[in-house]
Amino acid sequence: MPKSCPGKILHIDLSAEKTWEEDIPEEWYSLYIGGEGFGARYLYDNLKPHTDPLSEENKILFITGPLTDTKAPSSGRTVVMFKSPLTGTICASNVGGSFAPHIKRSGYDMIVIHGKAETLK
Repeated sequence: MPKSCPGKILHIDLSAEKTWEEDIPEEWYSLYIGGEGFGARYLYDNLKPHTDPLSEENKILFITGPLTDTKAPSSGRTVVMFKSPLTGTICASNVGGSFAPHIKRSGYDMIVIHGKAETLK
């Protein structure tokens, strides 16, 4: 694992109102590098093919890359992945700003949102 990568996923379950951590498999770093590769693999392993995109079984991922929080150009991008309600396929987008560096500085390479909140709080 690269020294710039904490090697952890933070899971946030809105239905159960709990959080937990998971180690990222070591081989992912050489197979997928980070960002969209990590997200695609995670969704492949953890999302059933016919999951309704608007159901609480869908997941929203916020993913950093190995260069996040370095001085490399575009290293502050956050990849966001989920199953799209519009197309029913896995979608990836990315946003700039300081969210990815904050994720990385908090000790995570990825945040996974599970479930559905009962109410807006």
